[in-house]
Amino acid sequence: ALEGYRLTRDEVKEHVNRLLSLSFDELRVLPGISVNRADILPAGAAILHQAMVYLGLDHVTVSTQGLRFGIMRVAAAETT
Repeated sequence: ALEGYRLTRDEVKEHVNRLLSLSFDELRVLPGISVNRADILPAGAAILHQAMVYLGLDHVTVSTQGLRFGIMRVAAAETT
């Protein structure tokens, strides 16, 4: 289960390096990776890492619920 899993900036960087080292065919067969998104996964991971560096974030929390869910979760936490 990925929901709620925390990744440090260093862990994200390790994943970026690993993803960049794989061929498209290797990316396509990774468990849990949609074939339709395999080609953009390395770039997305690299963007995430650079955003973390730019924003000074030391970790991110994985959510499978989507961006709107995350925004609502943060907003709810701020009001309680």
